[in-house]
Amino acid sequence: MPSSRWTKVAVGVALVLSVPSACVIRSCAVPQRTTQGEVGLLFAQALVAGDFKRAHRLLEPGLGTQYTPAKLEIEYRDMISYGGGAAKEVRVMTALDYWPAKQLGDVGWAYVAISGDSFSEAVTVTVAEFGGRMLIRELEWGRP
Repeated sequence: MPSSRWTKVAVGVALVLSVPSACVIRSCAVPQRTTQGEVGLLFAQALVAGDFKRAHRLLEPGLGTQYTPAKLEIEYRDMISYGGGAAKEVRVMTALDYWPAKQLGDVGWAYVAISGDSFSEAVTVTVAEFGGRMLIRELEWGRP
């Protein structure tokens, strides 16, 4: 029965292709409960609270050299400067386990919205494992 053999092959291919999608969808369903969502949320909350030293401790060493606490403050304040006023909400909007630029050691990617009465911005973080700690390997400022 050739048709049942092809049906099994098609089902097998569909299962293989659906596994990465399921992981992406799982992460997106409750993004703040993913590792990358938790780290991204802690980072954004520290920025909003003005605790740039705490935010800096969430960066991997190389990125931490690029972004000192003072540089984090400048970047954050510059990002929201057009809004006038403090941030009122920080929320993990999206978290991915798989994406095209994922590198060995990366745990995940998260997009964290930061908004106030007259602005809406975000930070995007890539979280990786460094010496047993989950730290931000890559950081992007602002909405796309």
